[in-house]
Order: sequence, then structure tokens, then C-alpha cells
Amino acid sequence: MDKKITIRELNKEETTKLLKSKRFNRFAPVNCQSCGNKGPFKRRLFQIDSDDETQDDETQKEEAQNIIRHYMKQNYNLDNIFFRIHKNTSYADTAFCSECNSNIVSYDIELNDELLDEMAEFLGLPKDKIQSDIKKIRDLLS
Repeated sequence: MDKKITIRELNKEETTKLLKSKRFNRFAPVNCQSCGNKGPFKRRLFQIDSDDETQDDETQKEEAQNIIRHYMKQNYNLDNIFFRIHKNTSYADTAFCSECNSNIVSYDIELNDELLDEMAEFLGLPKDKIQSDIKKIRDLLS
């Protein structure tokens, strides 16, 4: 049986509402890889619906994402998209540089107190332990 995937670009109001969500915006554009601009970035968001809600197989998810990437390149000329789930809805997220209009933009996660609190609760560790471990990893990578 064929699987049906529907992709719909969010309108301006829907995009604005979603981008106001702190949780959604934890993972956000930070740097244009083409010119080095640090923002601001224009965003385009697409809702992705599938009739196969049981995609637990990572290989199937990857295949579906590759098909969606190809579709987005062919139909919207988008080179860089990120797949996200927010409140049980799947999205494709892309950003454009305000300086050079490139779509090749890096995203990063904002590690704020709210996220660290959630990590501490989830892991059952003190927040200061998580912060020190993150600092150790950052120092190793520097």
C-alpha cells in the first residue's frame, strides 16, 4: 500500500503563532553559512501530514524525509530544511539570510534555564551537574 504525504506551507499568521512558542524556537537559525550573517532570518514552515502514523522504523522515516527533501528542492528550491515535531505535528523548517538570501543557514539549540530544568527533571540529575557536564563537553570540543 502506498503512503500518502501531504505538505502544506503555513500562512503568515500560522507561522507567526508557531514562532512565538518558546518551545518551538529553542531550535532556531543562528548563522548563515554563505555570508556569516548572524540574523535576522526569514522563516518558512511547512506542515507535514502522513497517513502512516506508525512510522517507528528509522529507515522508513529517513526514506520519507529524503523524499520530502527532494520534493522541497524541486518545488520550492529549498536546499536546507530541518524536520521537527511540535505538539504531535510534523514540520519542515527553513530559514533565509536577510543579507544574501541564502537558504544554507545553521540552526542551534538555546540552552536556557527552562530547558536545563527540564533536562534535570528528565535525567534525575541536579541542574548544576548538567551545566558542568555540558561545559566539560564544550571545552573538549574547543
